[in-house]
Amino acid sequence: MIRKLFILTILFWIVFSCKTNEKEMTLSGEWLSAGKGQMLYLAKGEWVDSVEVKNGKFEFNLEGLEPDEYRLWRVNNGKDEGLLVYLDSCHTYLKLEDGVEETGNYAWINCRIEGNPVGAAMWDAVLSTLRDVWSETTTRKCREVASRGDLASAFILWKFAPVCVEFMTFDELNGYMNNLPEAVKQSAVGKRMYSAMEKLLPLTKGAVAPDFTLDTPEGKPVSLSEYVKGKKVVLIDFWASFCAPCRAKNPVVLALYDKFHEKGFDVLGVSLDDDKEAWLKAIKEDRLPWVHVSELKGWKGDMPKLYNFSGIPNLVLVDGSCKILATSLELHRDLNKVVESLFE
Repeated sequence: MIRKLFILTILFWIVFSCKTNEKEMTLSGEWLSAGKGQMLYLAKGEWVDSVEVKNGKFEFNLEGLEPDEYRLWRVNNGKDEGLLVYLDSCHTYLKLEDGVEETGNYAWINCRIEGNPVGAAMWDAVLSTLRDVWSETTTRKCREVASRGDLASAFILWKFAPVCVEFMTFDELNGYMNNLPEAVKQSAVGKRMYSAMEKLLPLTKGAVAPDFTLDTPEGKPVSLSEYVKGKKVVLIDFWASFCAPCRAKNPVVLALYDKFHEKGFDVLGVSLDDDKEAWLKAIKEDRLPWVHVSELKGWKGDMPKLYNFSGIPNLVLVDGSCKILATSLELHRDLNKVVESLFE
């Protein structure tokens, strides 16, 4: 009797262990109104699988695949309609509808997602970004997903990294990333997230701006960390004489300088010129009284990579300890409002 109980106990734990460690990933669902011969397609960069919807049901073959972002699409009445599917190690069931949501020039399938909380949370956030990537709703949903502490957090911090770093602080983002389970950190999505954040996190609000030392037109070296000391707010203005939007912005920056300079506001102009004479001429023509520095290497210099930008003007606002107060997107939306709020 004792031997039988022992064997039953061992069998129980084997079965229980298999169930709790189950990591099978499946993707199936229903499209009840699909016509005869209607096909669905799945891709991740390249084609993965295609299935015919039979009696309103379908199931994809995911052999050899891992949790990631996939694109499902169909051709319905001659029009491409799609859906982004975020798979986790679980059974994902999609309930596809005939209706779509039009955003720009694409139609997204109306869908309910069952059995996969990660996928459901991500698709809800993605839909918001498709409507308006910079809306308050998108910001709130990105924050909600980032704080989940599961694979969805890695998905959102990877896919919408620019949105997250724009509206979240350095400490907040670090907290979300540190809260992820080790398995998520080591996943393909987790590694992609860390790669994206490695470039953007050092330029997030609350981070210390990367230091640099460049020469003035007279050949005097100026370091950012020394320049900001004793000042309340410093605008790092990446610009160039050949950049029309930069030149158009200069009067706005000059007006702020005149208004707040005595209260602790300053500007450091960092030029992407490679022609010294053109640089000096622009400074004189636009009557820019603050300190100017440059590598005089154009886009081949170190600044675009150090501050991760590919277009100018690029603006960064820091305090007297080099901590970032505002990043370029926020400043482009309303430079005056941001600066004035710091001197209220």
